[in-house]
Amino acid sequence: MEVWVQFFKEGFFGYGEKGDFQYYSIEHFIPLIFMAACIFLLYRYRDALREWKHEENFRFIFAFVMLLAEMSYFWRLLYVGSSNPEEQTLLDKLPLQVCEWTCITAIFMITKKSRALYQICFYVCLTVGIFPLLTPTVITTTGPTYYRYYQYWMEHILPILAVFYMTFVHNFRPKMKGIALASTFGGSRCVCDALQLQHRRRQLFISGQRNGRWRRIGNGRTYEDRPQRMGTAWPFDRHRYGHVLYGVRRDRRHTEAICQKE
Repeated sequence: MEVWVQFFKEGFFGYGEKGDFQYYSIEHFIPLIFMAACIFLLYRYRDALREWKHEENFRFIFAFVMLLAEMSYFWRLLYVGSSNPEEQTLLDKLPLQVCEWTCITAIFMITKKSRALYQICFYVCLTVGIFPLLTPTVITTTGPTYYRYYQYWMEHILPILAVFYMTFVHNFRPKMKGIALASTFGGSRCVCDALQLQHRRRQLFISGQRNGRWRRIGNGRTYEDRPQRMGTAWPFDRHRYGHVLYGVRRDRRHTEAICQKE
């Protein structure tokens, strides 16, 4: 039993030390070269794939691999847990990130041959979907000797390959209305992030007040020990945008109002 625990939490499915993965190293370029090679092969053999009698089965297998890459991320969290101490349960991972939503959208797009979902995937994958490939900040502690390394690249590369597959093989093309669909998709995601951020900050402030981590200034009380994630580092952590919408000052005023009521 101890061997299995060590394998999951300290071995291949666990976490390494910070710096195991370095930007623009050979471990960084290999997945990008693999993606470029797959795009070239899709273009080169687009006609053969279109006429292939097992093409539909291939699309379903492709979708299943994307689903497996996405779900294995959460299955791994059930056994190993998160490297972030503030994320104790799977509910703390909600709402899903843009890349996760894009992967789910690509699964339905490639199985249903949906042109509407193609518009969303095309503009999202080829805009904001490029940044995680250039700066994979969340896998700095998991190099090629850890499963998270492979899961990360599959989750981010496969939706892009799905877009090129539908473009080359099934002649799907982006349209101007796709920009509106992608903007709606991204805007709803930012709203979810902002609401989640406000809820977490409120919970942190109330928890700090209950634990007595306040100091008196005049007739009111002010929070003394602000968590690091509530500072300027928040908007750069996992692409959070709620800090811009709400700000620290509004949280401070809201917290002082709570204290005055009590």
